[in-house]
Amino acid sequence: MDSHTRLSPNILVLLVMALTFIPVTRAQVFAKNGCPTHCGDLTIPYPFGTMEGCYLNKNFYINCTETADSFKAYLAYTDFIVIDITMEGQLQILTTVARDCYSAPRIPVMRVPQIISLSPFSIYNVSNTRNKFTAIGCDTYAYLYGFVGNKSYRAGCMSLCNRFEDLVDGSCSGFGCCQIQIPDGLKTIDVVAYSFNRHVNVSDFNPCSYAFIVEESRFRFSSGYVQYISEDYKFPVSLDWVVSNETCVEAAKNPSNYACHRSECHEPDTGSGYLCKCPDGFYGNPYLPEGCLGIDESKETEYLLSEPSGANAQGNDGSPSDYDSGRQQIILQGR
Repeated sequence: MDSHTRLSPNILVLLVMALTFIPVTRAQVFAKNGCPTHCGDLTIPYPFGTMEGCYLNKNFYINCTETADSFKAYLAYTDFIVIDITMEGQLQILTTVARDCYSAPRIPVMRVPQIISLSPFSIYNVSNTRNKFTAIGCDTYAYLYGFVGNKSYRAGCMSLCNRFEDLVDGSCSGFGCCQIQIPDGLKTIDVVAYSFNRHVNVSDFNPCSYAFIVEESRFRFSSGYVQYISEDYKFPVSLDWVVSNETCVEAAKNPSNYACHRSECHEPDTGSGYLCKCPDGFYGNPYLPEGCLGIDESKETEYLLSEPSGANAQGNDGSPSDYDSGRQQIILQGR
């Protein structure tokens, strides 16, 4: 390269800077300012929180407890370990297994129920669309007792088999495994496992009956479950949650407690109550004042959703403002 084509040091520096520049985007906000966003590996999105002032109300308190080698998140003051929370109204907990165990000859050694009590928390239900009542064993029947509102509910499941070789992994059709649907609105559940004949004829490979509620997508029957499920093993259960049991119209009449000030209110297909969501084209946490963000890729500009215009930020029918009507303000923020 001769002196006429050689680049000056300043131009070289500018070229290197241009090649290594990485656009910085606004980080998605999960929690209120100054509040922990995680408990161990679990993300804690507002309206949930681990400290006073970080959650919407006590229904959303997550008790983050340090153990010897990690952190565990408990649902408020219960023994339920929380393993996932979504802003779409779902929360996963781990629960124990009901069992009825025998040793030869016909001697009962253990009967433990599975109890899920959500009655102190009005905003939670055991999801009827994602969970199933499950019984496992070859001399097994199990009952589910619960309440839907003020009405008592009972259901049963039965599984039988004569030989271990008859079991098929992945199949829960009555040979060693039985599953049934549960109704919408279950809050308090008591699951009890029983044996028809104390496992006398199957004790060499199946000494126990097991029963539990489990999230269907997280469970696949294994013949090994018939042989043994350890006492400390826990299955995931999916809960539905809402902000409160009011409708959108009812909740909007009380602005001090209303959670969807800068987002849209919607009512889930199952159960009662309402949730918040970001309008179409926006993403983020709809429960935070500046939680919903949108991106105009053509201008590399990030939009921050602000308060809808109007005196009461509601539609003409008293419902939360309709964002398709163009009645919201959008603040542009360069990236």
